[in-house]
Amino acid sequence: MNQNEMVQDDEISLLDLWATLRDGWLVVLGGLVLGVAFAVLAIFLISPKYESVASIQIGKVSGNTIEPLETVIARISSPSFRLEVAKKNGDEKLFERLSDSATGVSVISVSLIKGSQLLSLIVSGETIDSAIKLNEVVLDTLRMRHDAIGRPMISKIERDILMLKEKLVVVERELKELGSFAKGGSSVKDTQFAPVSLLTSMRVQKQSEVFGLQQQLAAMELSLLPPATVSTSALEVPFVAKKPVSPKKGLLIVLGAIGGLLLGVIWIFAASSWRRMQKASHGF
Repeated sequence: MNQNEMVQDDEISLLDLWATLRDGWLVVLGGLVLGVAFAVLAIFLISPKYESVASIQIGKVSGNTIEPLETVIARISSPSFRLEVAKKNGDEKLFERLSDSATGVSVISVSLIKGSQLLSLIVSGETIDSAIKLNEVVLDTLRMRHDAIGRPMISKIERDILMLKEKLVVVERELKELGSFAKGGSSVKDTQFAPVSLLTSMRVQKQSEVFGLQQQLAAMELSLLPPATVSTSALEVPFVAKKPVSPKKGLLIVLGAIGGLLLGVIWIFAASSWRRMQKASHGF
C-alpha cells in the first residue's frame, strides 16, 4: 500500500466518523440536555455557601506584637482551635465539619495580606448571618487567647511603673531637702559641710534625675495606651457578599453541558463499535 492509498483510507475513516456523529446527533443532543439537567439539579441540591471576610490586626503590648503572624496562622489552622470555635458557636453540624481536617480548612481559612502586617480571615457559612457569626466567634476566640498571652506583659509594665513612681517620690523628696539646705532652712549648722557649690551641683543632678524618671514614667504609661497596646481586632465589620460563592451556577452548567456532549459522543462510538463487532462475529 502506497502513501496515497493510506491517505485515502484516513480520509474515509474520518468521513465515517463524521457520518457516525451525524447519524447519532439525537444522542449527542440528548447527552447535552441530560448534562445540563444534572447541572441544574445539582444547583438546587447543593447548599449555598457564603463567605465572610475580615482583616485582622494582631494585638500589641508596648508596641510589640503579641504573637508572630506565622504563629497566628498556625493557631487558627490547628484542629484544637477550630473545635473550640465550634463549641463556642454551639452548632453540632459545624462541629462535625470542623472535625474533618479537609472540610475544616475550607470552613475557616486565614492568610497573610501581602505588604502588610494584617491577616485575612475567610469563614464560610450556609447563610449570611451564620457566616458573620462564625467570623465573630473566631475573632473572639483569638482575642481571648492573645489577651491571656499579653496579660503577663502588661502586668510587668504596671509593676515597673509602680516601682518607678516610688523611686520618683524618693528623688523628689531628696531634691526638696536640698532646696531647704540651699535656702538656709536646714538644721545643718556646719557651713563647711555643705558649701553652696556642692549643694548646687547636687540639686542639678537630682533635677536631672527627676526629669529622666518623669520621662520614663510618661513613656511607660503611654506604652499601655493605644496604639502601642491594643487587643486583637478586626479593622472593620466582616464583609459578606449577598451572592453565594457556591454553587457556581454558570460553571456547573458549562461543565454539565460539556460532560453531556462527551457522554453522547462516547455512547455513539461505543454503540457503533458494538454493532461492528456483532456483525463481524456473525460473519456479516
